Amino acid sequence: MAFGIYFINLDSSVDRRRQIENELQKVGIEDFSRIAGLDGRQINLDIAGDYDETAAYKLMGRALIGAEYGCYKSHLACLKRAVDTSKGIAIVLEDDAVIEPNFSAAVKEIIQKLSEFDPEWDLVHIGANRLKIFSQVSRININNQLVAAHYFPMNTCGLVWSYRGAIKFIQKHSEIKMPIDHQIRELMVRNGNGYAIWPPLVKQRHVQSDVDNPNDDRKMHRRRWHYGISKHRRLIFNRIIATFRQLIFNCLSHRRIRRSRSLEDHKRA
Repeated sequence: MAFGIYFINLDSSVDRRRQIENELQKVGIEDFSRIAGLDGRQINLDIAGDYDETAAYKLMGRALIGAEYGCYKSHLACLKRAVDTSKGIAIVLEDDAVIEPNFSAAVKEIIQKLSEFDPEWDLVHIGANRLKIFSQVSRININNQLVAAHYFPMNTCGLVWSYRGAIKFIQKHSEIKMPIDHQIRELMVRNGNGYAIWPPLVKQRHVQSDVDNPNDDRKMHRRRWHYGISKHRRLIFNRIIATFRQLIFNCLSHRRIRRSRSLEDHKRA
């Protein structure tokens, strides 16, 4: 299946562009596309037609800052490019990504395994810094494990979208109500079509963000009195759903294993 590789990079971040292009070339990837990142610091969110501040207050207990808006729009631009060019798979990287040497082979194996295990998969996180509430699916080469990420990891430094998943996200989540990593977690927890690779194939370079304003504290930005309530309600509900999905997934997996063993025993007999 065809796939496109995209990295997000601000026009002003020339050094970071060189770094991510060097990372891709080091692992043998020459065919990739740069997506110009949107610098949200230059956007007046009060007049942004695709930002729903009322929903942001309801869901997050605070308004978004420009950097979060720009990051969301930049990821949407990657998905739209992938869909417009009819790429089957969209690999989306941020320009602070550090790529593991086995990246290319591992991604191809992930896609192959998922096409057999779950043809309706939407997204694979290849840059998770930790995993919570997950189930093992399959070994990927000798180093990595593919897991069902019931409680989908945060950060967006490395994501692999299916064509189906990209289209669904564009159609249903182009209106911005929360930061992109929160929106993705909410979506994956509820639809159960999110996966992850561990250890990660992509890690974040420890550098200062080019889009965050040091004077902006996103957690304190126009925070409402119910911020803490909204946050803990979101966390608790997501963990309950993820734990339930984990139980169901593991029960079904045990049944598949028993059925497979029974068939093998029958063949031997």
